[in-house]
Amino acid sequence: MNTTDEKNVSPEPIRIAIVCLFFNAGETTRAVEIAKALQSCNSHRQPLELQFFSSLYSADSYQNLIVQADFAPHQITYVGKGLSNAQWQEIQAREHAGGEFFLPHEQHDVLQMLLAMKQALGQYQPTCVVHGFTHNLDGPVAASLLDIPHVLYLPVPNSVDFFQEHIVTDVPPAWMPYLSWWCPLQWRRALIHALAFSPHLPSFHSPRTVRAAAVEAGWHGSPRHGMLTDLLASDLVLVNDLPGNFDGIPLPKNHLVTGPIFAQTEMSNHDNKDPMDPRIAELFGSDDDTGDISPHNPRPIKVFIAMGSSGHQDDLVQAIAAVNTPDYHTVALVPPSVGTVEEIRAQVMAASSDQHSISPTLYLTHQFVPSALVNPLADVAILHGGQGTVQTALASGTPIVGVAVTLDQEVNLARVQERGAGIQIPPAQWQAATIQEAVQRVTATDSSYRPGAAAVQREILEAPPGAQVAAQAIWDFARSAQATRATAPPQ
Repeated sequence: MNTTDEKNVSPEPIRIAIVCLFFNAGETTRAVEIAKALQSCNSHRQPLELQFFSSLYSADSYQNLIVQADFAPHQITYVGKGLSNAQWQEIQAREHAGGEFFLPHEQHDVLQMLLAMKQALGQYQPTCVVHGFTHNLDGPVAASLLDIPHVLYLPVPNSVDFFQEHIVTDVPPAWMPYLSWWCPLQWRRALIHALAFSPHLPSFHSPRTVRAAAVEAGWHGSPRHGMLTDLLASDLVLVNDLPGNFDGIPLPKNHLVTGPIFAQTEMSNHDNKDPMDPRIAELFGSDDDTGDISPHNPRPIKVFIAMGSSGHQDDLVQAIAAVNTPDYHTVALVPPSVGTVEEIRAQVMAASSDQHSISPTLYLTHQFVPSALVNPLADVAILHGGQGTVQTALASGTPIVGVAVTLDQEVNLARVQERGAGIQIPPAQWQAATIQEAVQRVTATDSSYRPGAAAVQREILEAPPGAQVAAQAIWDFARSAQATRATAPPQ
């Protein structure tokens, strides 16, 4: 380090608070990847302190991913109210239907969570707060209440214009069975815009209960009636998607498209300290056993099912039932928030053509699986459309069969289908027979889907890692915030 660098390094450490959902696998994974990149991208060698915070958590959380990434348990702070799996499922059901996350009678609970996060961050006194999307919006609201600079990472831009033009282009998937057969797209779009973006109606985009709790806590916000984008408003917004997906789309000046953020460090690490489950290795074989399926190589089709910690139980059951035969070697994740292995096994037996057996080549597990290691061994991934699962599959060159239950998942899977990297099935058609047909199309000898996925894979792997791009932006932001605070007059 030269003399100039030594003069620029402050003895005060950069202290970063990361607020995320510990019970959401994708959110926790992105938070961990950003934290790891913050450590590795410290070009100024400035002392760095990191602390993870979560107020919405349940007994079945993914905080173990933080510890497995070599962060100490004391770097994890639970704040405020815990949720049961039943409560979490209720919140998700409201989200999937396009409603607000909390109902008016829950305003006091939300207020207590916001105040608890405010107290925790006030005690920690971070240089800046980095947060994803949390249903009670505790990260951005608490940071705003404390006047702490904060950074938001999201799958999509935090812009009402972007949501209206590119996200909310149709009614939620859960509404489609009731509207699609008689209501044309133009009418459905006008309907959902009138409902979703009205300041007078509670909805996903207008979470009035959370806004009321935030105002009661002292939040002032913008004058636009507390739309979701206003409550999430941050000094810097990091969009975790491929830059090419936003070509020609104007974004706010404080937005940076980082590229995908997922656990891609595992992809090149075959000596990972957490070895692959022996049962998965038995079913999927090694990465030398993934030759194209052909008349000369008539091996079973390898299927990886990851419907996410926010998925529906019946969606998972239908996906598993579709491949519950010895023609497939299947690994299916069963998140504890969705159900137990025994529950899913019983329902799969009931939904399968043979109601009395489970294929010996079907493996159900509730343990965390390193998706970035398993995906390259699979012929197809059956997914729920969450950004992390989609990006991990595509970064492995694995084609996708998927169903969306939220609007952002709808966008993710629509892009997969547009790129020829997979098939999106509407929720109303997500049945075992339809899923099996799509799997067969994707894995056919002359299928174009694997080349389509391989093209997206090259785009992902040739770009700078999204976590590193995000980390460098956060470092620059935090150092600037620290310098501003150091020169500010005492209050």
